[in-house]
Amino acid sequence: MLRVKFKNNMIINFLKNNFYEFWIALRYTRLKGRNFISFISLTSVIGITLGVMALIVVLSVMNGFKSELQSKILSVASDIEVVKIGENLKDWRQLKSNLDDLENISAIAPFTNNQAMLSLGKYNRGVIVRGIDPSLEPKVSDLNLKIKEGGGF
Repeated sequence: MLRVKFKNNMIINFLKNNFYEFWIALRYTRLKGRNFISFISLTSVIGITLGVMALIVVLSVMNGFKSELQSKILSVASDIEVVKIGENLKDWRQLKSNLDDLENISAIAPFTNNQAMLSLGKYNRGVIVRGIDPSLEPKVSDLNLKIKEGGGF
């Protein structure tokens, strides 16, 4: 093993010439005796470091939450919904055959939305019931992966 000891001035001159900003920062944060300004500088650097670390962690968690939420929502929603205002589409098969001829459409599935009332004892709730075709729905969404067969929750 070989141990090398440098002269203190050699390191300081190297820092001055090559890493001027680092040398300035080191100079003002070095604690010499009981210098109160150095304590304030060191406390400020530690505070800023902790603040930036907390900000990075929070932003990372929020970005992860956003992307996870988007993927969950978009996995059960289709890109476009064609509806007829005020009534149901009577001839949806004809519309489906017309839309199948378009170049950028990969799959089409019919659905219906209707309002209903659920009642349990003295509690009543209005709900929207969505009816789907189980054979065509897996082509346009991942809803079939989210539905569990059986009773209860």
